[in-house]
Amino acid sequence: MVAFAFVSLTPGCGEDDVSGPENQPLAPTATLVSHTACKSSGDLAASLSAPGSAAAAMDCVEFRVQGGDTLFIEHVNAAFNCCPGELTADVTISNDTIRIVERESAAQCLCLCLYDLTIRIDNLRAGTYTFEFAEPYASGTDEPLAFTANLAAAPSDTFCVERNDYPWNTGGESGPVGVLVSHTDCHGEALASSANGVPTDMSCIEWRYGADEVLALTHVNAAFNCCPGEITADITIANGTITIVEHEERSLCDCSCLYDLEFEISNLEPGTYAIKIVEPYVGAGDKRLEFSIDLAANPAGAVCAYRANYPWLYSSTIDDDKAALDAMRAKIIDFIATPSCDGGADCRYIGAGAKPCGGPWEYLIYSIGTVDEDSLEFDVSLYNELYRGFNRRYNLGSTCDVPAPPDLGCVEGICTDLKGK
Repeated sequence: MVAFAFVSLTPGCGEDDVSGPENQPLAPTATLVSHTACKSSGDLAASLSAPGSAAAAMDCVEFRVQGGDTLFIEHVNAAFNCCPGELTADVTISNDTIRIVERESAAQCLCLCLYDLTIRIDNLRAGTYTFEFAEPYASGTDEPLAFTANLAAAPSDTFCVERNDYPWNTGGESGPVGVLVSHTDCHGEALASSANGVPTDMSCIEWRYGADEVLALTHVNAAFNCCPGEITADITIANGTITIVEHEERSLCDCSCLYDLEFEISNLEPGTYAIKIVEPYVGAGDKRLEFSIDLAANPAGAVCAYRANYPWLYSSTIDDDKAALDAMRAKIIDFIATPSCDGGADCRYIGAGAKPCGGPWEYLIYSIGTVDEDSLEFDVSLYNELYRGFNRRYNLGSTCDVPAPPDLGCVEGICTDLKGK
C-alpha cells in the first residue's frame, strides 16, 4: 500500500520568499508523495543496468527543482523493515538546513529491505541548503546521508554514500549475508505433522537456490520455548561453511514446542557448502542437522534429522504414515505426467523412496522438456527424507538389493526404459 504523509516545516529565512495574501510569505510545505514496495533481488539487479541508477550498495538522494519553487527529492534505497506499516517523514527547515527524519509505524517482520521514497517541498525559495537524512537502520558507524547543494546554480543533482551493511549489501560485489526472514507461531504439542506435512519427530532443512544467488532455507520443526520472547539467529558464512545458531530471548513457560523458521543467504555463489544448524533444545544423543550441499548440482532439496525426545512428539499409525507417503508419491507422479521427449537427451531418472537397507525403492523417469527439474528434485528429496523417517520410526527392514537404474531412450516421443522393451 502506498502511504501518504503530510509533514510540517519550519521555514528558513532568506531572499525571494514567495508571498501570499497580504504580502505574507507562504511557508514551505512538504509531502511524502509516494514510495515503492520493498525491492526484490530482481528489482535491484535490474536497477544496476538502468542509466543513472543507484547500485544496491549505495544510499542515494536525487533532487530536481521544478517551476522555480518546488523541489522533488528521491531517496533511493532507503532501508525499512520488510513489513514496515506506514512509512512517513518529518521534514523541518531551519537556518537553511533541511532535515528529513524517516519513520515506519510498525516493524512486523524479521528482515529489512530497500525502498525508494519521493518527497515534494513546495514554496521553497532558491538558495543553498544543507540536507540531512535521519535513517532508522543506518548504523552509528555509517557515513551520514548529508550534503549541501545550491539549488539556484544546480537545480538537479545526485548524492550517494556507500553502505556495506545489510540490507544495502545485496549488490554484486558484496559478500554473502544471512538473515532470519520470519518464523511461524508455535505448532502446538503432539501434532501429527507440521503445516507442510513433515512429521513432528523430524527436524528438517528445506532449501531452494535461485539464479539471483539467494539461498532460501526453511527450518521445519525447530524447537523453542512455548513463550520464547524474540527468536533470533546468528548466521556466519566462512570457508565454505554456513553456520546458523538459533536463539530465543527468554524462556517464560514451562514447555517447548515447534516452529518453522525462514532464512535467506544472499550473494552466495554456486558451489558446495557445509550447513550447520545449532539448535537450543537438541539433546546430547540427538542427531545434528549438519550436511553438505552442492548448489550447482542440487539447487533444491531437503535433509532431516530424527528426533526421539520432547518436544518432537508424534502420534500416528504406520497405516496413516504409509498413506501419507503414498499420497506424496502420487503427487510426484502427477507432476511428472507423460515424459514427452524430442530425443534421448531430454530423458532423466531420479531415485524415489528409501529402502531401510539403503538406496531407493524405485527410479522415476521424467523429461526435462515437460517438468521443472528443480521443483521435482525438491519434492523427491523431501519424500525420500520422510521415507527414511518412516523406516526409523517403525524400525522397518528390507532386502539390500538395489533396483538397477533405467537405460533411457526416447521411444515414439516418450522417455522409456529400454531394458523393458
